[in-house]
Amino acid sequence: MYKKTFERPLTAGTVVGTMRTIRSVGITCTTALGVCGTYWYLTSVEMIGAHAGGSLAADVGLGLFKGRVLGITAMSGLICWLVSLAFMNVLVATAQSLAYLDIILPVAGRAAATDY
Repeated sequence: MYKKTFERPLTAGTVVGTMRTIRSVGITCTTALGVCGTYWYLTSVEMIGAHAGGSLAADVGLGLFKGRVLGITAMSGLICWLVSLAFMNVLVATAQSLAYLDIILPVAGRAAATDY
């Protein structure tokens, strides 16, 4: 594998850079979507009334509730970031494994063909 990497450093660099970019964009988008969705859900009076039985709808304007919204949103962001980090790492590992097999199998096939 290292031999192939040293033979084509531009290709190896492009693949690694692309995978890092895809992972970073995926983590950022998933986290941002989770944070925005949580904030929207917690600040929407209709949602609070529907899911909390209307008990929190009157407290929406209070500063204490706003603090809870920001805290819950921050924790939601952390959870979304951790989950997306795990999924994106699995995606990168899978893509690298497939690329490794794409490089190794043709080489192994040629070696097996010359063994006869």
